[in-house]
Amino acid sequence: MSDFWTQLIQYTDGIESETSDIDNPEHLLSKLLTRAEHERELLEAKFNPISIATRENLSLVSQLHNGITMTKNLLEQHEQLRIQECKLAIELKSRENEAELIAQDFRTTVKRLKSTARIIDYLHCLETLFTYSSALEKSLSTESLDESLSIYSKLSSLTELVHDTSTEHLRVYSTNLALYWYAQLKTAIELRMENVLKLIEFPYIRKMPPNVVIELFDTNRDRLKQELAYALKLRLPNNVKHDDVQSRLRFIGWKPIPLFIHMLLKGLITRFNFHFYGKQKTNDRRKPEWYLNQIITWILDHDDFLTKQLQPLIDEFSDVSPINVKVEFIRGLIELIIVKIDSEITSILSDTTLFTHYIEEILIFSQRLFEEDIDYPQDLPSCMNLLCDEIVFEKWFQVEQDVSRAKLQNIFQSPTAHQSVYERMLERNSDEIKISECAETFLTLLHAMEDRYRHVPYPSCTLRLFSLQVDLLDQFLNDLKDCLHNEQQDIDPLSKYFCSILNSIVYVADVIQQWKDRSTS
Repeated sequence: MSDFWTQLIQYTDGIESETSDIDNPEHLLSKLLTRAEHERELLEAKFNPISIATRENLSLVSQLHNGITMTKNLLEQHEQLRIQECKLAIELKSRENEAELIAQDFRTTVKRLKSTARIIDYLHCLETLFTYSSALEKSLSTESLDESLSIYSKLSSLTELVHDTSTEHLRVYSTNLALYWYAQLKTAIELRMENVLKLIEFPYIRKMPPNVVIELFDTNRDRLKQELAYALKLRLPNNVKHDDVQSRLRFIGWKPIPLFIHMLLKGLITRFNFHFYGKQKTNDRRKPEWYLNQIITWILDHDDFLTKQLQPLIDEFSDVSPINVKVEFIRGLIELIIVKIDSEITSILSDTTLFTHYIEEILIFSQRLFEEDIDYPQDLPSCMNLLCDEIVFEKWFQVEQDVSRAKLQNIFQSPTAHQSVYERMLERNSDEIKISECAETFLTLLHAMEDRYRHVPYPSCTLRLFSLQVDLLDQFLNDLKDCLHNEQQDIDPLSKYFCSILNSIVYVADVIQQWKDRSTS
């Protein structure tokens, strides 16, 4: 029997053994088809191995094709979205232009509203200023100072607020209005104050018994307190400058003199101007000591009243900053002096003798101010500030230099320059104390210069004057050396002349060291 038939028989036997338990023909047929399909795949795998790979490749190609198709769809969707985006961008730009036009109209409207609001505020400020002005005029006509000062305080506050506005005309108008009513109120208060001051016989031009001054003050104390209250309430707006003195004379530490002090000084100012200006004999520029001494006299004559009567009264006003009545009174008088000296000192710069006299009197006056009975604070302006003016100071420095060098030269021209100053004053052997006349005189010169410069207010000026003292010390030592070389008989180091020079050097060095120790302690 051939192999084909043998294999066929084996195949059918195998099928029978596998399907012997299947009665349903459909199940049998399905089983046979499944087996046949399996056999076919085995045969294809055996005789045609490329077919499986081909199917796998076809599957990949199909997937790639599907991916490409999907990509094309996505690209089409992207293009549609891009077109839609362009349309939206165009529409957005159009809406932005519309919004910008609306915003521009809105900004224009807001600007117009702000301008209108400023005009309304401007008119409101003007109306308020007019109202205050009318109210002040009415209250002053009825002599109601309390009401007038209350209204003026509001006017002053409004003027300070208006100062920050950009409207120049409103600023100028409000400032001028405040100045006008300040002057009117000041005049009204001054008249009332003058009446009270007459009752207490102030200022004290002639010497009055203390008990009379106290009695007059106690009798009119309440009236004076009322007028002081008015004067303390009246003040210029903060943005308005005082014109009490020229701006160039407002030295470091300057501040406006309180109004009530001006009122107290009014009588003295009138007398000062009468006697020391114009064609009066007392207005002699060769005699600055006349008006300087007069100021000192006025300060001392009014000291008790200012410190014992007026100061306690001012201290009762707790709503104002503390005021030292005596110091403010002196400041007001010093301003008189500064203005007077300033009007004269420039014209006498060329007259060295007269200028030197002015300097001497001003230094004496300044030192007098700082003595215990007057006790004027050294950090406040004084006549010394005027001497430190650039032009005046240069002239002063030149005079000091010339005078001090001339005095130094005269020291060594004395025939007793190297003799002991205390030889005849002390009952001792002359060898026990060796203070030469030249050394003692030189130190006296330095000490006098130190006293003169003590109250110079500016460090730069003090430094220059100190440098002059250092130059004098160098010159003094050089002169001592020259004296030694000029006397041949004194070459012997044990000679009396040589020892005197050495003692002079040691003594000057010791005293200067003592001055240094005192200044640093």
